Amino acid sequence: NLDTNVVWRPNASHQPDISWIKSVWKMIDQDHGLISALQTRKLPILPKQSLNSTQIELLPLSRTHKPYFQHNSNTNDFSKIEKLLTECGCDSCHHHVFILPFHTFVYLPIPQGLFSILQQHQHIQQEFIRSLSHTDDSIKLAVIEIIMLITLTGHDINITKSFPIFRSITNNWVCLNPLQIHYIPPESLPRDFTQYPNTFLSPYDITNTNLCTKLGIGRICVTQTVQTHLLPLITSNT
Repeated sequence: NLDTNVVWRPNASHQPDISWIKSVWKMIDQDHGLISALQTRKLPILPKQSLNSTQIELLPLSRTHKPYFQHNSNTNDFSKIEKLLTECGCDSCHHHVFILPFHTFVYLPIPQGLFSILQQHQHIQQEFIRSLSHTDDSIKLAVIEIIMLITLTGHDINITKSFPIFRSITNNWVCLNPLQIHYIPPESLPRDFTQYPNTFLSPYDITNTNLCTKLGIGRICVTQTVQTHLLPLITSNT
């Protein structure tokens, strides 16, 4: 039982060549019963890098090992998110066309695979949220970009609300309290007012308002803002 990465140099005279790994996966495809046996033994036979590499890490087939996601080779737009996931305990690998049951072991690339990983690995989700709180704005904006590209399920929306990627009306990064209803107040509100409730999200940032709209967070009019939210707040402080 290895359950660890090993280094493979397919061009080295004393190590198996490329045809070896292809034949192993061809055999697995012909007999899917081998998958369980290989997972039990946690054998490292999943190539992390392209087979054109002179040195390749082989990842173990193991449900108890860190989750793997497919590297998005078509774009660099999500490289920051891939790096953050790796820091949170995931590992990335390139897609290999000869591995037919590839997605049995590897999550889809970012952006599609992000929420699958976070839903199914609670410790990764917690670490991702914690790390996101301490990252620079560019990574938070990259996460928002991913969210805007995909269709969100109910679970995805709940996870998204726990991300510190929302702009408060005071322009701080915040997550959304699941016990509160949040609003986007009118843009005409003065920015220098200091007593806005913490349920108000910034109406001044188009990225923030687009994200909120996608999540179903509603806008409220001036009358409702003043009568329902501001007057009671001001009255209670006088």
